[in-house]
Amino acid sequence: MSLRRYSTGQAAKLLSVTPDTVLKMIKKGVLEASKTPGGHFRIKEDDLKQYMAGTDLSSPDQETSPVVYCWQYMADNGPVVDTCKKCIVFKVKAAKCFELAALGEKIGHRKCFCQNECRKCPYFLMVKSNRKQILVISRNRMLEESLSGGVSTQDIDLYFARDSKQSLLKCQEIKPCRVLVDIDEIEDIYHKRHQIKDILSSK
Repeated sequence: MSLRRYSTGQAAKLLSVTPDTVLKMIKKGVLEASKTPGGHFRIKEDDLKQYMAGTDLSSPDQETSPVVYCWQYMADNGPVVDTCKKCIVFKVKAAKCFELAALGEKIGHRKCFCQNECRKCPYFLMVKSNRKQILVISRNRMLEESLSGGVSTQDIDLYFARDSKQSLLKCQEIKPCRVLVDIDEIEDIYHKRHQIKDILSSK
């Protein structure tokens, strides 16, 4: 049992959230904390570790939880399944179990809830719904390679289309939140603008 206590600022850094979010978590009872004589919150290291392990999560909403892990999602606010605790995804606190799934049991992925391919899994679909899909329309392969290599955020998925026909199909498939058009493709896309707008407005 550790006697170490963290301030809201220190806890925020460990959880990759803002100090305001930590305060909201404390006020909602998601994270336990005590007050100092000066009125500042302090969080026990053990309580912080328990929260990070997903054993005391009372609400999986985005405001209070920076990441909803697969074992939290599948436990549906209940206790974490013992098999999950033996899985490499749980042990390393991986945010995306589906990215480790391809490596399988060689690395210790237990696939506790895997019954189908990842893209049909309810957890995978939930995670993907929180991401931003951006469609880039361009025939320029160098631009595609440059953008693909330059985007390093967990919140964005980039998709590419090379002409108006492909762009319509992609819009129907992923319903992107933004469509970026290479200046060289403007004329071609201009004639399909109403169809693209109709698809995106039905999102």
